[in-house]
Amino acid sequence: MQRQIQMQAQLRIHQQQMQQVALQRKMMLNPENVQANMQGKEITQDITLKEEIDESQVKDVVAIEDIWEEFKTSSRAWALIMETKAKMLTISKFIDQYHQQGITIGKSPLYYARVIDTMASENPTMLDQPFEKLLQAVAIIDYDFDNGIDKDTLAMKLLGEKAFLANKQRLGMEAQAQDARVIK
Repeated sequence: MQRQIQMQAQLRIHQQQMQQVALQRKMMLNPENVQANMQGKEITQDITLKEEIDESQVKDVVAIEDIWEEFKTSSRAWALIMETKAKMLTISKFIDQYHQQGITIGKSPLYYARVIDTMASENPTMLDQPFEKLLQAVAIIDYDFDNGIDKDTLAMKLLGEKAFLANKQRLGMEAQAQDARVIK
């Protein structure tokens, strides 16, 4: 019991630290803040994410690093993460890994947490793949994976022609979807 409490406290501290780093990064990139930074002004902002966790649903408390280790081979543990903050922290970590490879994923970790939750509830087998590949696939489908390769080409390769055209329509790119048959 003592170990669980200690691990939970460590996880919360780590989550807070990662949120602070992400917030600082976001604030530094905000155009208004870039100007303030150039003028030597201090920028502060307080963001609090509150969520209620039903403690009766908690079966075990695990260090986030253990989950990330498991994510190298499978994303099944995603469904066991109850806190949105932990999901955002996880996605932020993987977005940062892609960034270090020169790949840009622009949408927020919160956006991807919600999308992955929704998609996984509809198709749980998608969690059988490593989390890095899962995030990559979701970002490609949303045209948010920028590795220098044409986004249509990436989506076509991932989805196949029929699903590619349906995805283009879902994204409101219907006119472009008709021309997409050329891409293969």
